[in-house]
Amino acid sequence: MALLPTERQGVCAIQAKAGVAATTGTQVTPSVDAGWTAIAVVTVANGQSTVTTGNISVPAGVPQITSLLKMMQLGSSQYAVDSSTTANQVALALTAAITSYTDGQEIVFKAANNNTGPCTINAGGGSVPLVGAAGALQGGEIVAGKQYTVLYSASLTEFVLSGQTGGSLQISPATASNHAVTLGQVQNHGLQTITAPETSRSPRTCFSLRYRMWAVVVAAAASGRPGMVALVVRAPENLLKA
Repeated sequence: MALLPTERQGVCAIQAKAGVAATTGTQVTPSVDAGWTAIAVVTVANGQSTVTTGNISVPAGVPQITSLLKMMQLGSSQYAVDSSTTANQVALALTAAITSYTDGQEIVFKAANNNTGPCTINAGGGSVPLVGAAGALQGGEIVAGKQYTVLYSASLTEFVLSGQTGGSLQISPATASNHAVTLGQVQNHGLQTITAPETSRSPRTCFSLRYRMWAVVVAAAASGRPGMVALVVRAPENLLKA
C-alpha cells in the first residue's frame, strides 16, 4: 500500500529564549535548542517595555518565505528583470533563488537587450539555450524592454519561448491547410514538386498553379520517366507568347 501524506494536528508551541545582555552591537543570538526551529530574533534596549517591528529580524541561516500568498498573487516568485549587459544572453535572479530547473517550469522576464542570433538564459540553475517553437533563435525575437514567458524542457535541456509581447514570433513550418506558414514557405510560393504524366511530351505545356504562378514542365525523357517542374516564371504573358 502506498504511503499517504501525513498531517500533524496539535498545538504549536512557541518558546522565547532569553539571550545575554550586552553592549549594543555586540549582542549574540542564543542558540536554538534541539527539536526547535528559530522563527525570529528580537533585540531590545535596556529598559525597553514594548517590541516594535524594527526590533524583529530573521535568524541567520534560517530561510523564510514571507508574504507567500502575496507572492503567488503577483507572480513575483517566477518573474525577474534581465540584468545582462550582453546581447543574446539573459541573466535572471528569481526570488526565492533557485539552483536547478524542473520540467515544465515557467519563468517570465523583461528583456534587457535585443537578440541578434541564438540565445542562452541563466535563471540560477546554469546557462541553457533559449529557443523558439522551431528551434534556435535567429535574431529579432527578443526586444529590449518587452516581456517573455519561457518553459523549461528537461528532455531538451533548454527553455522554450511560449509567450511574448514583442519581437518576431517563431513558428514551425505549416503541414496542414489551417496552419500559419513560415516566411520560407511564402517565399517559395508554397510550390511542391509536380509530376507530369508520361504522355505529356510537349516541352512548353503550362499549368496554372496556386498563387497564380506559372511553371514550365519539361517533356518526359526518352526513357519514359515522368517530367518534373523545372522553372517558375514571374511574367506569364511572356510565357504565353513564346
